[in-house]
Amino acid sequence: MLRIGSVILTVLLCITLSSSAALAEQWTFSDKTSTPGSKWVATVNSSSGETLTVWRKIARAGYEAYAELELSGGAKFGDALPKYRIDAGKVEDATVIKRAGDTLGLRWAYVEGNHAVWRIWQSTDTEITPHDNLHPWIKGNQIIIEYIDSKQQKKTAKFSLSGSENAIKMAIAGPIQ
Repeated sequence: MLRIGSVILTVLLCITLSSSAALAEQWTFSDKTSTPGSKWVATVNSSSGETLTVWRKIARAGYEAYAELELSGGAKFGDALPKYRIDAGKVEDATVIKRAGDTLGLRWAYVEGNHAVWRIWQSTDTEITPHDNLHPWIKGNQIIIEYIDSKQQKKTAKFSLSGSENAIKMAIAGPIQ
């Protein structure tokens, strides 16, 4: 009888762990943000605890979307900005984004402690079209972000993009009324 009880307990533990790993990679939408100039955010957590957030900023030339990677467990970024790839697409380097913003006197990318932020989209309206930089974020399967931590170790954070479309569209355009 004791052996059956331990088998049941083991099965329940496996179900709980696998469902929390699945929940860790579901995109959510929230209207609660402390980001200045942003009202809505789309967020997903990796299975290893990092958080990826996409939020909109209203700028002089229209709308901008930013990605924010938050490390977990006391980890901190080094000085370098991250690089990312969606599925088998091109590797995007946030340093290139930062330099483009710097030439205009704008802060389009930075690292600070356990946060890295970089601009991923700009448009004159909130519609995401197939030629937009944001399109792979809502139609892709996975984003892999590479970064250097404060100990100069190369690290990788992986996030599912499954379910990102509704959450990101709501963060960009606002809730559907």
